[in-house]
Amino acid sequence: MSLAEALPIAVPRVVTRPYPGLRPFFEEEQSIFFGRERHVDEVVDALEAKGFVAVVGESGLGKSSLVYAGLVPSLRSGALPVAGLDWTVVTMRPGNDPQDALARALCAKAPTRDALGVSGQDAESVRQAKARFESPFGLTETLRQARSQSRTALLLIVDQFEEIFRYRSYPDPFGPIKFVDSLTKALQNTGDGVYVVLTMRSDYLGDCARFADLAERINESSFLTPRLTREEQRMVIELPLRRFDAAIEAELVNVLLNEKVKDGRDRQDPAEEGPDKLPLMQHALQQLWEAATERTKGEQEGALPRLMLKDFEQLAKPRPIRTAPNHRSGRSVIGQIEGPLQQILDNHCEEVYESVVKSNEERRRVVERLFKSLTNRDRGKQDSRREVQPGEVVRMLDPRSSTSSNDRCANLVLELINPFRVEGCNFIMPAESQVKTLTQTTPIDLVHESLIRRWKRLSKWADEELNAITEYQRLVRYSRRWSERQVGVDPMGASLYRECRNWVRVERDQKLAWALHFTAGTNLTEDEAKKDFEGVIRYIRWSGFKVKVLPGVLSVVLIILLLAITLSTNQLGEANKKLSQANSETSAARTAAIAAAEKATQASALTASAEKRLSSVMRSLGTAQADENVAKVASENEKKKLSKITLTLAQEKHKVAALVASRFTIQEQLKDETDAYHRAKAKVRDLSADEKQVAKSYKSLVGDYNRLSALKAQLQANESNMLDQLQTASVERDGLRSQLVYVIQGLDGLLNKTPQAQTALDQIHSVLTRIDTLHSPSNRFTLTISSKDSSAILSSGSNAPIQLGTKNATGVAEFSPRENWLGVSTKDFTVVIYAISADGKATYADKISGADVLQIAFSVLNDWVAVLMRDGTVRVRKVGQPKSEATVAAPKDQYVYIVFADDDGKQLILRTTNGKSFRWSTGADPK
Repeated sequence: MSLAEALPIAVPRVVTRPYPGLRPFFEEEQSIFFGRERHVDEVVDALEAKGFVAVVGESGLGKSSLVYAGLVPSLRSGALPVAGLDWTVVTMRPGNDPQDALARALCAKAPTRDALGVSGQDAESVRQAKARFESPFGLTETLRQARSQSRTALLLIVDQFEEIFRYRSYPDPFGPIKFVDSLTKALQNTGDGVYVVLTMRSDYLGDCARFADLAERINESSFLTPRLTREEQRMVIELPLRRFDAAIEAELVNVLLNEKVKDGRDRQDPAEEGPDKLPLMQHALQQLWEAATERTKGEQEGALPRLMLKDFEQLAKPRPIRTAPNHRSGRSVIGQIEGPLQQILDNHCEEVYESVVKSNEERRRVVERLFKSLTNRDRGKQDSRREVQPGEVVRMLDPRSSTSSNDRCANLVLELINPFRVEGCNFIMPAESQVKTLTQTTPIDLVHESLIRRWKRLSKWADEELNAITEYQRLVRYSRRWSERQVGVDPMGASLYRECRNWVRVERDQKLAWALHFTAGTNLTEDEAKKDFEGVIRYIRWSGFKVKVLPGVLSVVLIILLLAITLSTNQLGEANKKLSQANSETSAARTAAIAAAEKATQASALTASAEKRLSSVMRSLGTAQADENVAKVASENEKKKLSKITLTLAQEKHKVAALVASRFTIQEQLKDETDAYHRAKAKVRDLSADEKQVAKSYKSLVGDYNRLSALKAQLQANESNMLDQLQTASVERDGLRSQLVYVIQGLDGLLNKTPQAQTALDQIHSVLTRIDTLHSPSNRFTLTISSKDSSAILSSGSNAPIQLGTKNATGVAEFSPRENWLGVSTKDFTVVIYAISADGKATYADKISGADVLQIAFSVLNDWVAVLMRDGTVRVRKVGQPKSEATVAAPKDQYVYIVFADDDGKQLILRTTNGKSFRWSTGADPK
């Protein structure tokens, strides 16, 4: 699980600070996001043109903030009219398992989760989602299906896309290829409510050529994030303060605008500034805001915060160097700070670091290992962050520890991480406002790469980690060559051996966990990394024998030899004395033996000569026999070889014959394949022409759709105006009717019912009886309700009028749009519904009881009827199905009218006199 999936959907709803610091802007912080307005418009234009845009730029330029706080709120406010106002935004980071990250991100949103056919975000649902992405078009179909079902626009944001190149040790070796393949297919089929945005560092652009079609898609639609101009930087500084009724000194604004931040290059132009200027300035402004609000607390009530130059100068003062028993906890070895913005960041980091470490060696060791694990320094590229879980840090510190809640080392790691996550610091993400409590499996990450470059202590740690990794890689190369017994592999020197000898004993498990963590960014599997580590351990032991054991053994042997020589010298002196005595005694005997010796010498010479001759003869005989045996064996071997060669030659002849025979077959197949290729090529040309025609038709349909959408909006507006006018006319009609009745009653009393007066009154009554007349939508049917006897009569063209069974109609009635239903209200608080046949006959169908009826409305297609009562309730049911009835309590506002929306009649809208409108699905509660 990556950091993107670990974050909850909810982020801080209330903006409490005008500046976020080093972390990116959240979507809810759009009210304090300034300076990128024209860039947001350009990204929206690119997204509208292609349905996809890659936002690229140097580290520190604010790519993520541009997307989250600029693009997304702009889309939700209607920047893309064709997509509407309802958006589902899916965000992810590839991490070391991009397919798993994509599946988790899609399972986290209801529309895409429903399109995947899964029920939640559990492991089984994620596994099913990943299985769908085995197809290159799985992502494309999922996004389109989610768009069709939810009727909301979909935006997929792939943040930190460069992680696809930094992480090479994947659970599935083909995982990155499958992910990029699915993504490029989705990029080719965006639009029509489905959009994709990538963010990527520009120094990884060349790596896009590793994957097919990826570079081509990015070339089609990309936005290179520029640095802010001086005026745009002024907006970043000043405008957020206006949201908080705060101010900033003009001198401080000029100081911040004139500040230059170098990027570390040796030959940088003095007038040029590095990309870290924006995050460092945001961090300095955040610290200035903290100082201003703290100062305001001590002033009188109602005082407004004011950012002041003196606070900036105080924050930029170098902190005093601490002297500690262990020099590694001091600051004298850190290095030189360049510029006040970097000094403010370094001071803040050191302040938090010292408050966490508290001069304790164990806590210092944990914090150092934590930050080393979160950094990735490459000699060929810029620094980058490395996502890690707290449990991995625990294993590198103490492999014997468990990640349970009662383990001391595990709890200490979590305790030391939290101070770096609090709001106002946010050096480690996720922030405390996003994830309240960390676990051993919660992914954590540095807030920004600029922290590695600008906090000198962390930069030094990154150098140490890089040197350790480089040395380890050299040991791996030496151990591989040594294991293969290659020439030229010498044992390590005594000094290096002294540094590495603890690997074999005390630190073996820690170093193994560190090596596995480091190889997560290489192309080695975990088993291969363990094998390399064991090879290094064996190489260290061998070097230890060469460096330490072998010289000791040679020293002992030399001492023994010296003692033996001394003892032999003493014994030789005594032997010489005895020899001189023996020489005097034997001198006489020697003279006597000379003569005998001469005779014996002659005999010995003769014997030796004979023995030499005999030996020569025996050697000659043995050589002859050996040569004969060798010749016999060689003859047998040559015979066997000749037999094998003969057999092989016969087999080769058969093979050649078979190849010659297959040559003609291959030529025929090649001819058939060539013909098939030409036929396929002709089909491709035909398909290409058809594709162009389909594209033209699609563009024409899109234009028609846009025109129909505009016409629909106009018709809806006209309908609203007409209904308002009808309602007004109805009210006026009721008023006139009441007045006429009152006049008739007055005339009746005044004229004493004379024949002339009675005739006039009858004529007026005749007019009144024809006032309540209702026509069907096509004027095929006419309903007349008499105010005299409340009778209801249905007329149909030339057919004779039919009097309905209703005797006490109130005058509230309505035909259905298809003219197959007629609803008539009665004075006993009921609505009688009749089924109307094509020949104008009416039969009883249903009855709805309730309070006094104000309005009756029918749906277009699916026979639903809604009745608005005077007591403020709405009853909705399917005609003839009383069990389907739902009663909804309406708000207190006086309703003007109700209307069914959408062609399927499943959306019901109520609009009130004060301009409010309420919508719900038939049978459901209001939304």
